[in-house]
Amino acid sequence: MNWKGFSIAEVERDSLRSNWKPLWGTRQNYPDNHNALTLELKDENSYTSFLLRMYDEGLVFKYKIEN
Repeated sequence: MNWKGFSIAEVERDSLRSNWKPLWGTRQNYPDNHNALTLELKDENSYTSFLLRMYDEGLVFKYKIEN
């Protein structure tokens, strides 16, 4: 994949402060507190999206490539 031809299509920031309840387990709810950044790149033939989510305990990195 050649990154030189890509341009930034969109940058989106998000923040979430909530709780989620599991179906089973030792705790009744878990905090879901994170900051997120989505970066969308495109060129003539493809589209790529990167999601970076930062938690107090770690991070999540997800990408999607479409041709």
